Amino acid sequence: MKPLKLLLICIIWLSISGCNSADNEDTVTFEKISKGTQSGIGSQKLLVVRNDSQLHALWSEYTLNMPSIPEEPIVDFENDILVAAFIGYTPTPTCFSTVDITSVNKTTTSVVVHVSIKVPSTEVTCVVAEQPFEIIKLPRVDNYIELNVEVSKYDL
Repeated sequence: MKPLKLLLICIIWLSISGCNSADNEDTVTFEKISKGTQSGIGSQKLLVVRNDSQLHALWSEYTLNMPSIPEEPIVDFENDILVAAFIGYTPTPTCFSTVDITSVNKTTTSVVVHVSIKVPSTEVTCVVAEQPFEIIKLPRVDNYIELNVEVSKYDL
């Protein structure tokens, strides 16, 4: 994977989502719904799921081509929402990369989802391409949701 291309995509992602304001942040408790390296989503996405129809659409795309389809979670959308982060094949198939939603903070104007992406420091030839992802559930917020992405490299 070319780290500069991934970094460029993350910078674009950040510029679309806005800047993070650390003023008056409160930590938001969240629950991990699903995390892994294989999904049907091949592009980089941050999705906010606020109703059943959005959940059905996400689950249909997420489980596409999976040999064993995980059960769709039951979510009370009156009280909760889902946030999903997918690395996808950006810009080339990924191997040994991870995506972790490390924290969620609420400010006076938005909710900030902190995502850590770790990629190998050297290029790796993929035998099976991966699409790392994480899906979380958090208490319902109607604020604007921002994405704060941190990309780091590690040695294999």
